[in-house]
Amino acid sequence: MPQLLRYSVDIHNVIKVINIVGSINVTTSAKLQNIINLLTMQESIILNLEAVQLITTAGLETLVEISKNAREMGKRVILFKASDDFKNLVEGLDYYRFLVFADTLDEAATKIKFFTE
Repeated sequence: MPQLLRYSVDIHNVIKVINIVGSINVTTSAKLQNIINLLTMQESIILNLEAVQLITTAGLETLVEISKNAREMGKRVILFKASDDFKNLVEGLDYYRFLVFADTLDEAATKIKFFTE
């Protein structure tokens, strides 16, 4: 059975919130990267990871690439509701310089405003 990655889009204070459901892995990374890169060409976004069951090493690398691409365009991808295990992995690998986390939508919106204005 193929790995599925589903997403939906909500709006919070005029900022797009991309809700991800599934796993971010080698099979689903390209789809996620294409979707997010298209969106961040126009605006910063909040990537809701609350319903993500698993992020593999390939998924982590994809999130770093997505973040780097957005920054190069003057935009940001804020990772919302990432699991504590994922945050610990990011900290252990010293990837905090590439990724921005938020625990509330208002915090995510504030970080977008702070980093892009």
